[in-house]
Amino acid sequence: MLALDGLEASLDGVSVNSPSIAVVSNLTDQAVEPKHAFDWAYWKRHAREPVAFARNVDTLAKLGVDVAVEISPRAILTPMTVSA
Repeated sequence: MLALDGLEASLDGVSVNSPSIAVVSNLTDQAVEPKHAFDWAYWKRHAREPVAFARNVDTLAKLGVDVAVEISPRAILTPMTVSA
């Protein structure tokens, strides 16, 4: 669990505000509540559980989202959001 220990340590002392734009959770594929805490417990769960990517994209489409931004070393998932 060293990676999770490092993640927890990196978040120590970081204050997280509620999002100011709509956010859809990769874990639940649902829009998160405005007061949702993106705290250590959330990121630990995010690191350990599979994401609901396809359902997440469907939720985004239902919300009318037409732009996706992927923050990662390589754009692997975003190209899969483009509909035919």
